[in-house]
Formats: sequence, structure tokens, C-alpha cells
Amino acid sequence: MFLTLEELRELTGYAHRAKQTAWLEARAWPFEVSGSGRILVLRDYMAARMSGLDAARPTVHAHGAHRFDAIG
Repeated sequence: MFLTLEELRELTGYAHRAKQTAWLEARAWPFEVSGSGRILVLRDYMAARMSGLDAARPTVHAHGAHRFDAIG
């Protein structure tokens, strides 16, 4: 259901929890922190977001930083 510790390290590029959290927040990835301090990212969300198959969920490249209203 959730990414393993190794998968989270691979996704974020960091082993330290604070850096993983900062990476996730900077990219608007939803996550929770368990009572034991483990960062929880849904595996299904990661797959949908990284594949770009779910248009309702933003990809890494299509988040709020773009200003499409400025075109034209």
C-alpha cells in the first residue's frame, strides 16, 4: 500500500526523513507521517503521478508553478 523505505529513498534521492519531507512538500506530493515517524506515500499515487496516466493528478512537471493564463 505504501512505498518502502528504499523506494522512498529512490524517489526523493534522500535517506534522511527531513530531506525526504522537504522534497515531497516542494513538489506537492501528499504524504502522512506515522506515529513512529515513518513517511507514508501511497504506492498507487506514485504510480499514477509518475506515469502521467491519471490526468486528475499532476505529474512532476505539471504543478502550480506554470502560468498558462499568461499565454496569449
